[in-house]
Amino acid sequence: MVVADAAGIGLMLAGAANNDIKLGFISWAGYALSGPIVHWANGEGARGMGSLGLRIGLPLAGALIGGSLPSRCDNCGGESLGLAPAVPGMLVGAAVGALLASVIDIGFLAGHDAPRTRDPGRVTWLFGGNSVAMSARF
Repeated sequence: MVVADAAGIGLMLAGAANNDIKLGFISWAGYALSGPIVHWANGEGARGMGSLGLRIGLPLAGALIGGSLPSRCDNCGGESLGLAPAVPGMLVGAAVGALLASVIDIGFLAGHDAPRTRDPGRVTWLFGGNSVAMSARF
């Protein structure tokens, strides 16, 4: 899952650096779906849904919180519909939310519960001199 997250984030950065909205959208979709797909492929449906919720909800919440923070903008008119002052905060908030979602997903959701193996039990006989001892564990 770490490799999938790194690839998604790397593509997001490449899209941002080249002002390529298509690449940015595709990489975000890849980031949002990579964790759940890994969980679902391992037969962990509930963990996959939790991962999907984290990977969409936390970056969205971060973008909303970051966009609401006060910012200073000298040239904020024109074609931005008044959103230009909020965009840097939105991007930082979304990045923090995405990082937090990845950490929670990898740290808490990605652990596999190892099946418990049943100990077949053991009986041990000890013979010595005039005594016999038996030890049993089941």
